[in-house]
Amino acid sequence: MNLRQGSVFMENTGFTPIKIHLHTEISQDGETENFEIISFGRYYEKNGSQFITYEEVTESGKIKNVIKISNNQVLIMRNGAINMRFSLQKGVKTEGSFENQYGSFPLILNTNKIYFDWDKERQEGELLFSYELYMQHEVVGIYTLSFQLKKEETINEYC
Repeated sequence: MNLRQGSVFMENTGFTPIKIHLHTEISQDGETENFEIISFGRYYEKNGSQFITYEEVTESGKIKNVIKISNNQVLIMRNGAINMRFSLQKGVKTEGSFENQYGSFPLILNTNKIYFDWDKERQEGELLFSYELYMQHEVVGIYTLSFQLKKEETINEYC
């Protein structure tokens, strides 16, 4: 299977099929919303980086997600019904982009926390990150995402 990353194709051969439990907490204007999804995807390592890939189905359509973890940095790439690309690095403001049917919007992210652990023996792990999201120089929310990852023996072919 080839995963498209911009115009670069990555060949996956040694991957672990995983079940992903994603919990998202969004704090905006003193209120907090929580969302949870369960999806199936892949975990693999390539050139010193770790990758998590999975697909989401939303009301707007499908979104392919690629998360690259390396050197205390997380790169998020989402393509499909929405397109997003941004990098997270603890204590550093980074720029990103968000695009949907209404247009393209620049983002600024201030990362507060990044934690990643993958237990090779147990074939499970966790990715956690938290950031402040800015649009047009205004904070629009604080986002905390927690991914619980576990090897899945009975996985569908699409992953």
